[in-house]
Amino acid sequence: MAALSGAREGNPRMIMQPVTSSNVEAVGYDADARLLFVSFKSGAQWIYSGITPLMHKTLMEAESIGSHLRKTLIPAAISATKAAA
Repeated sequence: MAALSGAREGNPRMIMQPVTSSNVEAVGYDADARLLFVSFKSGAQWIYSGITPLMHKTLMEAESIGSHLRKTLIPAAISATKAAA
């Protein structure tokens, strides 16, 4: 989880919050930059841009974080970037 640090993306204050999900390990969010950081249990780490505070809130309140991410946020993101390992 700590491997995807906000410091790598220029945000030393980024905090990755562990979540209960079968696929997602942790989520971090930078409201100013509208960036969503996602660390998957597979080890993959992605950064999604264009995520509004409401979109982030809805994700964190979703019954299934993985399903909500896949069905709603990923298609709505302006871009998705795989973070370097």
